[in-house]
Amino acid sequence: MKFKSLLFALFLMTQIGYSQEKTEPKKNKLQLDSSFIVGFIYPIEFGNTALSKGHNANLGLTSTFGLLKYNTISAGIGLDMVIYSVKDKQIIGDYDNSKHNSYFGFVKYDYNLTNKISFSPNIGYGYSELVIRKNNKRRGAQDGTELRLGTLISYNFNKQNALCFSIMYVNNTYDVKANESLQDFFSKSNSIQIGIIYRTQ
Repeated sequence: MKFKSLLFALFLMTQIGYSQEKTEPKKNKLQLDSSFIVGFIYPIEFGNTALSKGHNANLGLTSTFGLLKYNTISAGIGLDMVIYSVKDKQIIGDYDNSKHNSYFGFVKYDYNLTNKISFSPNIGYGYSELVIRKNNKRRGAQDGTELRLGTLISYNFNKQNALCFSIMYVNNTYDVKANESLQDFFSKSNSIQIGIIYRTQ
């Protein structure tokens, strides 16, 4: 009788232990992020700068790749490319256009407003390059740094696919040697960048 009671007690303890282990919440952990976005962007330049006063912006391309994720915070790398048509050659010189490339890292936070709508504020920093071109040939370039701050608003079709609207403040500082009165004009740019983007993960 004692032996049967002991077996029953051991069986009950293992079941309780298994139940506790099963209902214990999962611990947060660092993992790879496989997300990828691609889409169209349009920068609205403002301020007293060469890109704002001497160029017209065209539709550009953007893409980002996720690298790491911890709970709702993720990090990755991205690339933007926009071609600006020269509108005032007295300011810019006898060139056709300026191609702006951005290579940046970013960190974002994902917040679900509803089952379908999510909100992802993010910040990024990286390298930028403004290439001056004539007859589709490179005539010069200005290297710089870029700071970006904005958000992504996503409509999630399912867990893997989403259509997103992005709005981003983008500030660039280029390494340009100019007269002190023209330094800010040629060495800085500011824009509000809007975009329509497809995301998969």
